[in-house]
Amino acid sequence: MKKPAAIILVFTLLFSFCACARKDPSVPSDPAVSEPERFAEIFDREGTRLGQIDGRAVCTAVDAGIFYSVFQPQEGAYTAPATYHFFNRDTRTDVPLGTLKDQGYEAVYTRTELDGIIYTLAVTGNVFGDDPTPLILLAFDPAAGTMKQYTVSETGFPY
Repeated sequence: MKKPAAIILVFTLLFSFCACARKDPSVPSDPAVSEPERFAEIFDREGTRLGQIDGRAVCTAVDAGIFYSVFQPQEGAYTAPATYHFFNRDTRTDVPLGTLKDQGYEAVYTRTELDGIIYTLAVTGNVFGDDPTPLILLAFDPAAGTMKQYTVSETGFPY
């Protein structure tokens, strides 16, 4: 009698610890971008839930909210599209700002905000290959929901 009870207990615990993927219906789907398996919850200082963002995001706090990117190359690949977003703290909305196709690397430590515009450096192409990797300055305007690209160097790297 102890053995069946132990098996039932093990299966009950196993099912209760399994994480289930859930889709946020407020986020529009893009067939080119995979859906996140997990979400990161956003809270204010008082502990009130403001919303959620992609759990794979690399986040940076800025004056009006959270700037983040999602870059998920496939196994064995060195480049992938990187999507950039801004979670507005006041309106509790997630604003897509743009996509950098064929991103190889973003220097997250270079992210900075000046007069409401967010800047970062990234390279496109395979940083481990022999081909040149252009160094790109990205400028994001969360208020306008835009992303602009400026080539800094045709053969650069953000280090």
